[in-house]
Amino acid sequence: MPASRLRLRFALWFAVAFLIGIAGFETLLFVSLRRNAIDRLSETLVGQAATLSRFLAGEIKEAPNADRATTLREGLDEFLPATDPGAVFDTGGRLIAYHGPEEIRRSLPDSIPVDSSARLTTVGSGRDHPYRLVTLGLPGRNGFVGLVGRTDAMQEELDSILEWMLGTAPLVVLLSAAGGYLLSRRAVRPMEALAASIRALPAADRGARLPVRETPDEVDQLAVQFNSLLDRLRTAESENRRFVQEAAHQIRTPLTIVLGETDLTLAVDADPADHRAALGRVHRAASQMKRRVDELFLLAHTEAEASVALSPDVDLEGLAFDVTDLMRGRAASTAHRFELDRVDPRIVLGNEPLLREALIELLENACRHGKADSTIKVSAFAVDGIAHLEVENAGEPVPPPATGQGAGHGLGLRILDWIARQHGGRLVVERANGLNVVALRWPSVILLSSTEDIVPVSD
Repeated sequence: MPASRLRLRFALWFAVAFLIGIAGFETLLFVSLRRNAIDRLSETLVGQAATLSRFLAGEIKEAPNADRATTLREGLDEFLPATDPGAVFDTGGRLIAYHGPEEIRRSLPDSIPVDSSARLTTVGSGRDHPYRLVTLGLPGRNGFVGLVGRTDAMQEELDSILEWMLGTAPLVVLLSAAGGYLLSRRAVRPMEALAASIRALPAADRGARLPVRETPDEVDQLAVQFNSLLDRLRTAESENRRFVQEAAHQIRTPLTIVLGETDLTLAVDADPADHRAALGRVHRAASQMKRRVDELFLLAHTEAEASVALSPDVDLEGLAFDVTDLMRGRAASTAHRFELDRVDPRIVLGNEPLLREALIELLENACRHGKADSTIKVSAFAVDGIAHLEVENAGEPVPPPATGQGAGHGLGLRILDWIARQHGGRLVVERANGLNVVALRWPSVILLSSTEDIVPVSD
């Protein structure tokens, strides 16, 4: 079984964290050991200096008339081994006698501060092995005795400890990585269980969901998000099914007309006038079917949520005049009249082809569902930073589109809703005094006339 990359990452981060932790711990431990070693050396020096002080005081007392420097030097030679350094300073703090290696002698100060208490000082120029000097007053105001402690042995012990720490660190990291990999098995077990639950979901059961515990953790949050994804997929599947049903319904009616007219015409020996009338009906049905196919292509574009480019040069007035003139024949065929209600000369931000399609769809819906022998009013204006395309007609109430879902009454309103959202606006369906008002409203950049500057206006 191949190694789990997730568990390897867990193990790596566990090892890194363990390395940082142990490095900090060993640093504190080493500093503490070094301080303790120095304190032990200093304590030993103070005790030895006190003993040497009493010994030298006795030597001076036994030979009061002898040269004091000679007596002190001989006392140091008698009391200390050859390699152990020691010194005596007079009452003024000047060095008067020394015993020990000459290299340490060169490290000693020529004078010390005059103080009767024990004083510890670090001396020596060696960076790796400095010396510890303890000075203690001699009894009878005879000066000060000094002992120098060599740190070689202490430093060697500390170096040995440091080498051991550095040598064991890679092994500790390796063991921590191995332990982290083994422990991560428990960490990833809930995710493996989640993956098994996902595999066990039945493909045919669209309502099956992953279990979520009452006290959710991070893995349960993944299950929640996955369930949410399943809900969205189920909604999308339902929308697609409804879309196919709507498409079939929209195409079936004109196709039925075409087939009925052709079957009837082929079944009887009609005169040319009847043939011409039948062909006219076939043509209108075919045109309607083509329009529905065009709408389906556009709606497929909307379902993909593809963004469209907007430009700040859409002429609302020109758009209203052009589309109204284009649709006059359609209005006449359904016994309707067009009337331009509020049309202002405004240049706005938008996508002109989509807005043209939207106004055509608004007029087509009004012609198809509006009350016969009634007037359809068209408005195109902008006010307070909002652009409006509105169509008003008498007829049965138009159901409003579902907000944010792009679902409306048939394909037409779904397309209109998508166009409005592409412009950052919305499709509005209102009814007052027995009249339907279907409008696109979107925030826009407005130019009042061709000589004024374009200025942004918030909605």
